[in-house]
Order: sequence, then C-alpha cells, then structure tokens
Amino acid sequence: MRKFGFIAIVVCGLAFAKDADRLGAQAQVEPVRLRAAEQPASPLQKSMAEEREESEYWTVFGHRLKITDSLLALFTAGLVGIGWWQGLQLRRTVDATKKAAEALPKIERAYLFLDSAVEQSRPVRLDVRARDGGEFDTADQDNIISTTEQGFEITFKNHGKTPAILNELFAEIRLCDKFGEATQARGTVFPPGEIVSASGTRKFPLEFSGDGTRYRAATDKGKPMLLLFGSINYKDVLNESRVTGFCWKYDFRLKRFSLSLDPEHNYWT
Repeated sequence: MRKFGFIAIVVCGLAFAKDADRLGAQAQVEPVRLRAAEQPASPLQKSMAEEREESEYWTVFGHRLKITDSLLALFTAGLVGIGWWQGLQLRRTVDATKKAAEALPKIERAYLFLDSAVEQSRPVRLDVRARDGGEFDTADQDNIISTTEQGFEITFKNHGKTPAILNELFAEIRLCDKFGEATQARGTVFPPGEIVSASGTRKFPLEFSGDGTRYRAATDKGKPMLLLFGSINYKDVLNESRVTGFCWKYDFRLKRFSLSLDPEHNYWT
C-alpha cells in the first residue's frame, strides 16, 4: 500500500507541474495578444512622429545630417583647432626663448674697437752710439741725451657691457702702396689679468718718424698710403677668445687717421 501511495503522490506532482507550465505560457502569450490587438497609429500621430524625427536632422550642402552628430563633429574640430593653435604658440615661445638665450652673450659681451689715433711727440733718453749704430752701454751716461720721439697714441674703447681681458696687440704704422702690404704688424703681449672695463679705454704709444723720399711723396701726392693696421686679441667674461682687426688710413690734408674702406683688415669676432 505504501508503494502505491508513493506512486500516486508522484503522479499528482507531475500533473501540477504540467498545469503550472501551461499557465505560465499563457501569461507570456497574453501580453503579445493584447499588443497585437492594439489600435493602429492615427495619421496625426504618424505626422507628429515624422515631424519629431525631421527636427533631429538638417541639410548641409545637399547632405542630410543629424544635428547632434554634426554639433559633436564641429566641437571635436574646434578642439583640434585650439590644440593646433596652442601648439603653434608654444613653439613660438620656445623659439623666442632660445633666441633670447643666444642673443644674451652677444648683448652682454665685450666689444673692443680702435677709437682714435692722435699724433704726438714724447720725451725719450737716447744713447747716441746706439743711434749711430753702436752698442748701448747703461754704465756710460756721457753718451745719453734727452730728445723727443715722434709717433702716435692709439686708443681702444670697450663698447660692450662687460670687461675685456687683454691678451696681445699687433699694431704698426707703415707706408704701403696697397692694402695687401699691411701684414705682419709688430706684437705686444700683455701681462695676465690686464682688462679694459665696460665703456673704458686703453691707450698705447706707437713709434713713427716721417722722413725719407717715400714719406715726402706720400705727403705731396697721397701715395704711398700711410696705414695704421693690426689686430687686438682679448677674451670676454665668458672666456671666449675675440679678435678685432683694424686698418686706418692717414689723411695728410686733415692730418689725422680715419677708418679705411678695407674689409679684409677691418673685422671683429
């Protein structure tokens, strides 16, 4: 009996589960039937829906585009343009900063140029025997005489904003038939640490005695030329070696030296 009772319970349970599945399926089908039975949209509703859909689009150059997509594309293009402009401005700023850094040493460095050459005579003590080709004897004062020496005083001026540290000067006054002969000037080495301050000057004497046939010809005809030429070597505060070359021509009418138009000898670094 127990066996048959258990079988009956199982059969009833299966029947109940089958009914539950049937009811669930009906519950899922009913909404579909209801929706299918709904009334179709009226022409007014269709017109309103089409107007709403049409309001989301516009026509650009014959192309129908969605407004929101177009605005998004324009906004993205604007961001790209702003990024490009900012990058261009940044590059210009970097270039300007770089040029300013490169120009700073040129602005602040020393610039040493020949400023003037003035004719002068100065007193000197001369050994007569040395003048006549003999040997100089400092112990014998009987042959020492006081006289004057003709020459020029040349002045260099520092046109820069920092001191110039002098190294060596090459300078000479010579009669030359052409500018190409203005070479191998006599040199003078400066002691270490001698400087010319910013806007300062430094004077040097140069010997020259106007005499002889060539000098008289230069005085009368202007040929050969009387040239003051050479170069001065110095360093700036950045320890960079600098050179200024010069070549001035003497005007016998005005009785003074002035800068010649000779680019080979007039230069600076």
